[in-house]
Amino acid sequence: MIDAKELLGTIASLLSIVGFAFYMPKMFSGQTKPHAFSWFVWSFTAIIVFATQVAGGAGPGAWLFAVEILGCSTVFCWALAYGEKGYTSSDWIALTLALLSLVSWITTKTLMPSVILITLVEVFGFFPTFRKSFDKPFEESAVVYALSPPKCLISLFAIEHYALTTTLYPIAIIILNTGFVTMLWIRRRQKQRIA
Repeated sequence: MIDAKELLGTIASLLSIVGFAFYMPKMFSGQTKPHAFSWFVWSFTAIIVFATQVAGGAGPGAWLFAVEILGCSTVFCWALAYGEKGYTSSDWIALTLALLSLVSWITTKTLMPSVILITLVEVFGFFPTFRKSFDKPFEESAVVYALSPPKCLISLFAIEHYALTTTLYPIAIIILNTGFVTMLWIRRRQKQRIA
């Protein structure tokens, strides 16, 4: 019989698969233009968060991030060739800050500072997508981001050992993606009124 934590870990992982199932066809058709910088950072943070959560005893709560590794890496590879090409100086600054935080994470030997640094990497990595989508809100699919808060919330309930090291990152993802989807919704309405 499946245990409740395993069921929740499975549901969170399936929500991630559904999100990517909506995102990727739009990406392949050119409707959605992912920003390679963000997806590069998210690919690495998914790997690190998965490893950190496993080390911290998250159990099935970490399964979501195993799925995220595959999805984010696929989007990153596609974005290199077909994604957003208008890299601004602020995008380069955000990428540099994310990479510097990543280097700091590598040199940090204790778990809590590592989790804080990788959460900062995620925030800096989100900036290029946020900036691009503020200007071009119809070039980003909201579904993958809208599914992120519920899947992370479910993933939180699937965690076997609760600690700041296993919960901080998913909570940050909930906040970032809720803000992003809200911004997309507002900007799309504003652009429709102008048109």
